Amino acid sequence: FNGGDRNSFTGVVTNSNTNYGIKLNTGSASNIISNLVTNYGLSGVYLWSSDSNIFNNITISHSKSVSSSGALAIYYASYQNTFSNLTIINASGTQGIYFYDAGSANRPYGNNFTSVSIINATESGIYIGNNNIEDSLFQDVNITGAGSVDVFSKGNATFINVSYDDENVGAAGVLTRKWYYQAYVNDT
Repeated sequence: FNGGDRNSFTGVVTNSNTNYGIKLNTGSASNIISNLVTNYGLSGVYLWSSDSNIFNNITISHSKSVSSSGALAIYYASYQNTFSNLTIINASGTQGIYFYDAGSANRPYGNNFTSVSIINATESGIYIGNNNIEDSLFQDVNITGAGSVDVFSKGNATFINVSYDDENVGAAGVLTRKWYYQAYVNDT
């Protein structure tokens, strides 16, 4: 979609695509995409200068051995997008969630992820590749089977109740980690 605003897509299946399952490009805003299943060549969901979109119940599978930027790729001025109930399976040759930006003026920021599973990414589960990327929130996320490192970050992100094994945070990176904790106190 180029410049498409306020659209609603439900029950979308994209299969065996050479390039992208869904690509929202330049000015696509306020779209609602629900119940998407995609098997793709380059990226299952690709955002470029796209903001305020809502993604619910998304399954991204990458069974091809083509190297790509990420199963879910967020680029240049893509901000305040919301992803909930996101599953990324077999991100072969790539990262699960990939952020990148070429400069500070049009950086991706404020993207939110809730209830996410990343299973078997060949590279990183979450890759934040630039220190201009800020204020993304990851909540209730589980990363298993990442090939290189589960989380790689040069940017600024907050993790709440995110489970993973290892990380690499760059010198300029800020990764805030929080977990839920429930305690029972009996004062007798």
